[in-house]
Amino acid sequence: LVGVATVGFRRTHDHPPSTPSGQGRPPSRRPLLREALAGTHTLFAFYVLANLDALIARNRLDAHDAGLYAAGLILTKAALMAPSFVGVLLYPRFATDETAASLRRGVTVVAAVGLVATVATALLPEVALILAGGRQYAEISDRLWLFTLVGSIWSIVQVLVLGSLARRTTGVSILIWAAVITLPVLVVITSVNVTGLIILVGMVGAALSLVLSFSPRAR
Repeated sequence: LVGVATVGFRRTHDHPPSTPSGQGRPPSRRPLLREALAGTHTLFAFYVLANLDALIARNRLDAHDAGLYAAGLILTKAALMAPSFVGVLLYPRFATDETAASLRRGVTVVAAVGLVATVATALLPEVALILAGGRQYAEISDRLWLFTLVGSIWSIVQVLVLGSLARRTTGVSILIWAAVITLPVLVVITSVNVTGLIILVGMVGAALSLVLSFSPRAR
């Protein structure tokens, strides 16, 4: 990644955008740098939020339940990453005049993939258990569909975050960091077990997706 970034910078530095004669200096790269930093910060915040429950489980649950939760998280991460290509492919369209239509299309595809995965996990828990670590985690097999559902919610949030970045929507990182703060607070004020924690995570993700859905485009 560092190599790619270095080559890209050198290419743009060696071949700056041409300007008509008499138009002055080439455009400043500061807006590009500012947008790149803002986007990186937002994606980092999302990464923290999507992985925060693993740390919470390790510290709030006993060793046995934390192990069960970690097994379920394998399906959560699989459901999050499986349709991630949708946001990448549609990202250029998110920044066009057809942003709303492209975003709806992306969310619909990701939600459909998540729904299929969740239903399949609910109907075939024994198969899902193989992915989660095997028979030693059989105790959580009847709740694996919840972990898949939460992973699907995070995949929708991921598409919405990419759409917000493409639209240059302001305040997205603030919303995500607010969710990062909210989740531990909810855990502290409630007595959670494995099921309760994954439900709380899903509720925070669903609430964030609703807020991001109505985020206005930056002017």
